[in-house]
Amino acid sequence: MPGVRDTPTWPEPWRAAAAHAEALRGLQAGAGAGIARSLRVAARASGAPLVVISLASDDGVAAWCSDGSELAREPTDAGFADHVARGSETLVVEDASADVRFADHPWVVGEPALRAYAGVPVALEDGAVVGTVAAVDRVAGAVADEATLDVLRDVAASLAEQVDRGALALALREARADLRRAEASDALTGLANRRTLHERLDGALALARRTGHGVALAVVDLSGFAGVNERHGVRVGDAVLLQVASALEGAARDHDLVARVGDDAFACVWQAVSENGAMVAAQRVERHVARSYSVVDPVAPGSLEIELGASVGVAIFPHDAEDAAGLLRAADLALDRAKRAGGGIMRFDQRS
Repeated sequence: MPGVRDTPTWPEPWRAAAAHAEALRGLQAGAGAGIARSLRVAARASGAPLVVISLASDDGVAAWCSDGSELAREPTDAGFADHVARGSETLVVEDASADVRFADHPWVVGEPALRAYAGVPVALEDGAVVGTVAAVDRVAGAVADEATLDVLRDVAASLAEQVDRGALALALREARADLRRAEASDALTGLANRRTLHERLDGALALARRTGHGVALAVVDLSGFAGVNERHGVRVGDAVLLQVASALEGAARDHDLVARVGDDAFACVWQAVSENGAMVAAQRVERHVARSYSVVDPVAPGSLEIELGASVGVAIFPHDAEDAAGLLRAADLALDRAKRAGGGIMRFDQRS
């Protein structure tokens, strides 16, 4: 089970392994403690002079040797591991220096000057080959016997289990993160929902009390949207709301919060903002939202032009309220005034 969202592009025969890239990075991280244990087990159990574990990575095939020596990375499209992965089966080479496939390989012409090689694939549950475990010898003809190959297969199976477990753990973490995002987000627009608005507003006010900065809350109501679903259907209405959400995000700074709090109601939280800055931000929101929206007509060819206006109510901490509930009430009162005035922007006024 792959445990990574953005799968890198690796060449054959490692393309399937790329789906497990994050789990492989986890296995190789921290000096590869799991790899070191596997090397020790394989070397002791097999009696082979050298054991090499190779695993696919972002920049070639990384390799570790049981004697601790550094091995050059193999290219992903040539080498011992490449041949094992392509066949997904055991590869035995009696004399690599006399084999045209490997005579120029850096492990043959350089360290560890190997001659005999016997390697088995590290194959995951889904069939992806992510690496190899091999017994190698500097003496030509020293071919591993079946008992040694069985040890290599056992170690390869153990490594595969570690990668599979890592991939499963990553998938579970991603699933939990997806659930948290779903609980915090509006299902249609992906904006924050009312629950997240309250949480983030509480956090913004707590920070503002420590820093002395202002926090502004704006609630936005769309005028002209009420009949869109009835006249044109839910698909058109949803398409318009998605464009409105995008417009609001376009008007926001990186650290601002934009939330959908009702069918055609939205809210914005602006941190570290002055009274004047809050009103400038509200004007920016109105400019972005109050306009014509072009959406595909699901019934007739062409597009529909949906004209929307906006009413914006603004309340500012600490001038208009001292807590989140008070700020929400103040912003709603300002919004009611804006709607009664036919749209536009209204700041909360305690005298009204």
